[in-house]
Amino acid sequence: MTDRPFPLEVLKALKNGEIRKANEYIGGHFFLEGDVIRGRQLGRELGFPTANIRVPDPSGIMIANGIYAGYATIGTRLFPGMIHVGNRPTIQGAGFSIEIHLFGFSGNLYDQTIRISFVEKLRDELTFSSLAELEEQLKKDRDQSLALLQPLFKET
Repeated sequence: MTDRPFPLEVLKALKNGEIRKANEYIGGHFFLEGDVIRGRQLGRELGFPTANIRVPDPSGIMIANGIYAGYATIGTRLFPGMIHVGNRPTIQGAGFSIEIHLFGFSGNLYDQTIRISFVEKLRDELTFSSLAELEEQLKKDRDQSLALLQPLFKET
């Protein structure tokens, strides 16, 4: 993000989930920063632990709900991952969240500030009939994210 307001074209692209277009306008990857807070830890139970970002006012979030390929900046290191923005419709009463599952990261991020950068939208939020169905979709999202992010994170 930036200290100055985004042009209308960028805001419209973000609200429509057109992250590639927004990133082209910005000339980089759109990002959000926030403190990592403790969540319900359901992702951990499904094999996809997430860093949940504190969102004081969800109405101020300018990016469309959905699942995105992206990465987190933690200190000076970048970690690829998949990002969820939205209401977690499969989990009754879960409420709005922004969270990222980081590939290849292990450690405690609670109370740290991280930056989440958005590369591409994978899909809209979906409601699943079971947690097993959600877990299968998360595996597909992971594979798609890894394929999309591989050019950014390939070793040179």
